[in-house]
Amino acid sequence: MLKNKTYLFLLFLFIAILYLITPKECTKKQFWSSIDDLGYSLIKSCYTKYNIKKSIKEKLSKNQFIYNVAAKIKMTFLKTLQKKEI
Repeated sequence: MLKNKTYLFLLFLFIAILYLITPKECTKKQFWSSIDDLGYSLIKSCYTKYNIKKSIKEKLSKNQFIYNVAAKIKMTFLKTLQKKEI
């Protein structure tokens, strides 16, 4: 039972992270249908450092408490990212 809960937690964590880092423009149906015409390199444009930071900032800024917690985590554990702000 513990093994199932662990897998469920990891799946939930993966989906939450994927939701946070995926920009809004890359979740629309038109984007995914255009991959047939333009190829898979279009997906790379969604996951640049700039787009990932922008997406996380947009989604977390809706809730001030969560945004502040994420900012503290970033300042504590990811000090190299502090120098390169959006």
